[in-house]
Amino acid sequence: MKKLPTLLYFSFCLPCLLCSQVNHDYVWPIGHGPITPWNSSVFGGTLMDFKSSPPELTLNDFITDYPFASISDKDGNLVAFTDGCRIANRNKELMLNGDSLNPGKVYNVYCNLPYFYPIIQPCIFLPKPGSDSLYYLFHLRSDDKYRNPMNLLYSEIDASGDNGNGAVISKNKAVFSDSILLGQFVTATRHANGRDWWVVVTRRFHSEIHVTLVTPDTVQYMGMQDVGFTEVDSGYCCNQTRFTPDGSKFFRNHPGGMLILNFDRCSGTFSNPVYWDYHTMPSGSGGVAISYDNRFLYLSTGGQIQQFDLFAPDVLASREIVAEYDGFMSPEETYFFHSALGPDGKIYILTTTNNDILHVIHSPTKKGLACKVEQHGIKLPARGSDFEPNFPNYRLGPLDGSPCDTLGIDNLPVAHFRWNVEDTLSPQQIEFTDLSYYEPATWHWNFGDGSTSQDTSPVHLYSAPGIYTVCLTVCNANACDTSCQLIEIASVNTVTLEGEGGKLLLWPNPVGELLHLQAEQEIDRVSVFDATGKEVLQQTTAGTASQVSIDIRRLPLGLYYLSLSAEDKIWNGKFVKK
Repeated sequence: MKKLPTLLYFSFCLPCLLCSQVNHDYVWPIGHGPITPWNSSVFGGTLMDFKSSPPELTLNDFITDYPFASISDKDGNLVAFTDGCRIANRNKELMLNGDSLNPGKVYNVYCNLPYFYPIIQPCIFLPKPGSDSLYYLFHLRSDDKYRNPMNLLYSEIDASGDNGNGAVISKNKAVFSDSILLGQFVTATRHANGRDWWVVVTRRFHSEIHVTLVTPDTVQYMGMQDVGFTEVDSGYCCNQTRFTPDGSKFFRNHPGGMLILNFDRCSGTFSNPVYWDYHTMPSGSGGVAISYDNRFLYLSTGGQIQQFDLFAPDVLASREIVAEYDGFMSPEETYFFHSALGPDGKIYILTTTNNDILHVIHSPTKKGLACKVEQHGIKLPARGSDFEPNFPNYRLGPLDGSPCDTLGIDNLPVAHFRWNVEDTLSPQQIEFTDLSYYEPATWHWNFGDGSTSQDTSPVHLYSAPGIYTVCLTVCNANACDTSCQLIEIASVNTVTLEGEGGKLLLWPNPVGELLHLQAEQEIDRVSVFDATGKEVLQQTTAGTASQVSIDIRRLPLGLYYLSLSAEDKIWNGKFVKK
């Protein structure tokens, strides 16, 4: 039987800049309110906690339905979440003074069921600049489910209130009132001074965008900017707006098309509009997410996930389909819908209906199919909602050298990474993904076996099982930071391959001298290929045995592929020479 590697996770920092840790997006509430068995499925709330890798999933009773936004403290512990009607605390209960968000006709109709406020993704939490315990919630309020006027409001939370359970200390304070595009959530990015925030809301029926500046002392409405494109109204739409993680570009995804703008984090101004008309291109609306390195844009458009290279000379021409819906149902069709970048650098995609799975893009910084889309890769303990919590990039610092980099805040890099086994048939080959932030300029990996690398996200092959301390040190002109994790890798004894002729057993893997193969039929021929596809070894057995041994001692260390035939049946597999 296959014995997979045992991987123990442990992390520590040497030195650890704790004041720079920002894990405000570590807990995602997904799903509905109280747990209710219905139609052989479970409706309830799922908490997705990224303090574990992979994220821990727990079933919860929420007082809220359809959580639109959440906030955790710097250590990644849940503080609050909201459905636009009320604010829940860390215990998933109503926060002190957390009732009656967005009062008015819509609240009276929809918020006493309990239910959620019927505007798609209308909320976002931001840490109040200069504070470790105060948070703002920006939220949209409407006088009618489908029509305007609509207000942008904000409420303030003190996480230390009510004996540490949190308390709302002010709420429903107006920023502005105007027509706002339905289905386009409130979006935010860090000011170039490294402290303040820009809050952005798209105007409805018009080509303007509302901009608000959040400082330690004020929430200041900065007015509207005309960006030159007016969306055709589609009623109650449900698409997404996003900033790139570095805040340099803004995306407004709509049923009619995609608007792409440059954004100046210093002045808060938009420029250089580019518009993709979905009526003239094979794309479509849906979810939008951008890779951690700001390079790849992903559109999840019902039956497809499309990747665009933002660094390409012609971004639209770089379009590549990286996944097509495979027909899976759980319990309904699991088409691709809203998407979000996780703190682990992966992109998580919800479905168009209330299903109990998430799709995952494991390596979104890689081009084409190498991004590794895994359809229905995560099984939720309950049927989820259509929407994920709305987060900005909390790990964005000042824009060094910009005219408004005047507060003396330095980008002190924070080392952070994740790892995974690249292939279960090569369990000693580990893929490391850099997740460091605050502008690292150099990377130094120590793999704990005497090997090092200066690559940003290397792949490393260990020569033997064991426990290794892997450390990443990142530096820039201001400072260095080191993060270490313990990794225990066990060997694979026997691998079972399924082929045209039934099962094939291969052992050991990794292998040092003799590779043993056993099939359910007599083996005719075995061919071994190196990583480039060149045949490096061939053994013919004339169909006399169902078990053969191959001497691979003369082969260099590395990953190899094999092809085995038995009575016109074919098997293909991999092994590692150690």
